[in-house]
Amino acid sequence: MIIKYYLWLSMFCNVNYEMFKQLLKVFNNLETIYKISKVKFLFKQYLLENKVFISENIYSKLTNPSLKEKCENFYNKLQKYGVDLLTYDNNKFNDIFFCFKNYELVIFSIGNTDLLLKNDKIMIYKNEINSSEYSNNIEGYINKKIMEKFKVQIKIIEKLEDIELMRENEICILNFKIDKYTLEYINNIDLTDKLILFCPYNFNIKNENLSKILASSILNKLIVLEARYEEKNVKFIDFVLECGKEIFVVPGDIMSSNCYFSNYLIKLGANTILSKSDINDII
Repeated sequence: MIIKYYLWLSMFCNVNYEMFKQLLKVFNNLETIYKISKVKFLFKQYLLENKVFISENIYSKLTNPSLKEKCENFYNKLQKYGVDLLTYDNNKFNDIFFCFKNYELVIFSIGNTDLLLKNDKIMIYKNEINSSEYSNNIEGYINKKIMEKFKVQIKIIEKLEDIELMRENEICILNFKIDKYTLEYINNIDLTDKLILFCPYNFNIKNENLSKILASSILNKLIVLEARYEEKNVKFIDFVLECGKEIFVVPGDIMSSNCYFSNYLIKLGANTILSKSDINDII
């Protein structure tokens, strides 16, 4: 039942980790917040007495009965499709809430969440389009080694049909709208040794880098094959560094703009992959 309360609180835009801590300090648990906020004057009195200041906008949402009803209905739908919620106090998915203070308090998952407990979770990062045959060959080799060593690979999925291509020991993060059709589609896939993480589109989440935050928070090692100097690439590397994760870079063509940023990372001191044995050591 407590998951429902996390779901309810996470539906409010701008309820960040710091505000969440303040509310919990006063009310001890989410269930108490949920129940007391049903009575507006009593809730406001509690806030004033304990010197907890929240915006009028958040206060009106916390005390809004229709939003609670919406949360109940949505929670029931998630249960229907076998969706679980990874919350702030879930030991399988804890670090992310300490890395990003303005992040929502729940992530939705379908599949084997034990993959989050694996020691080595690797992500391959390269340009989404115009990847060279060179980097594709290296990616193929890394994928083969990951499968041999029973490690976990993380991928960001941009299209629904790509879910069908999921392999064993893979965590996929959905980076597109989630609706009833998507959930029905996922329900027909065997996820015994796979995991899908996502956040439904009907939440008021403003962070356009959601999938990259998710990926950078749960990976242990990032292997960069090719990367252009683009804002999204710079932001993602910043997220990974903020989480204290290791970055390994394959040197690329110095005459190609596709490799400028990845080569620049080497210049800044990133770990360099120079041979197959280097890849074997990483994996």
